[in-house]
Order: sequence, then structure tokens, then C-alpha cells
Amino acid sequence: MSYYAAFLDLTDRPCLVVGGDSIAADKAEGLLQAGAQVTVLAAAPCAELRRLPVQLLRRGYRPGDLRGFWLAIDCEATRGLAEEAARERVLLNTVDQPAACDFIAPALVRRGPLQIAVSTSGESPFLAAAVKNMIDRLLGSEWGAFTALMGELRRELRRQGAPRQAQLDAFRRLLASNARELLARGDHAGAQEIVASLARRFRHRAA
Repeated sequence: MSYYAAFLDLTDRPCLVVGGDSIAADKAEGLLQAGAQVTVLAAAPCAELRRLPVQLLRRGYRPGDLRGFWLAIDCEATRGLAEEAARERVLLNTVDQPAACDFIAPALVRRGPLQIAVSTSGESPFLAAAVKNMIDRLLGSEWGAFTALMGELRRELRRQGAPRQAQLDAFRRLLASNARELLARGDHAGAQEIVASLARRFRHRAA
């Protein structure tokens, strides 16, 4: 099966997790990191779940529970949940059952605003996790700050009215610069000066 890859804006959106084990805790934490308002249905929540800032309802699923939610993750293959999700038009992910999912959750490498998603279209979560770990080892923490610098340069060039080709040229110069090495050494001021220099270069060219 072929999926359309997308990142969802879950800021302040009500999302539901059904299940009380460590997998449910991991799913709830991922939703929280995306800014969602998370409710968890769990008759016997694990310790990890109890520590999370979610609305925890200590019971199992009941018909009608999906009403008002935008997205749901079912960690228990709950009977009747998929049918209600279809009726209520709630996006549903059923863990380890791709055929019962409206979407699948990829393995993610996070570096601040930079997020790299790895998916096997549900064929092998193990392989997705293994590839994710390979990428994780390749990219240092400085990539998060570097991505933010790219965004800063992009916004400044657009503010100046830079044509597309000039923007691409500036992005290539920043990517080829030693900004990432400076960030890895903790020299944020030095990396910031490279961005400022590239912005000045366009201003002088346009003058």
C-alpha cells in the first residue's frame, strides 16, 4: 500500500489514546510533544502514563467516547472503535494493524524543527526503527539550531523581497558554510554572523 506522507498540526486539538501500557504512554507522549490536548482511556494505566500531563480516565472504551475528538490511537484493538471512528470522522490509528488505520505513525528523528520520518508502510516497524536509529547516529544535536537558522535566513530574504534564485543561492551558501561546526562547538554567535552576512550580501546586491 502507498501512503501520502504528511505532518499534522495537532496544536490544541483533542486527541484520544486507548490503552494503558508503555506503548500507549509512548503514543500519548508523542501527541503531547505535538501540542495536542490528550485524553487517555485506561482501566489499568502504567506508571509512565500516570506521570504524563493528560486527562486520564481510568476505564475502558464506551460507545460515544470518540465524539469531539480529532484523532485517536487505539493500542488495544478495541472492539467497535473503528466503526465509531468512521461514523464520527475521527482519524484512527490502530497499533500494529495497518489495515485498520486511517494513518500510520512513522519512526521519527527529531532535531528541533527538523523532523525526519521513516516508514515501511506498516510492513516492518522494526525496520523503520532500525533505519531511524541509523539516521539518529548520523545527525548531531546541532542540526536543530541549524534548521532554525535556515528558517531565519529564509524569512529575512523574503522580507527583503529576494527573488527565488537569490534565496536558493543563499541557502546553498549557508549549507556549505561551517555554521553547523560552529553550532556543534557552542558558537551560536559565529553561526548567527554567517546568516547576517548572507542577508547583507543580498541587500548590497539589491542596492
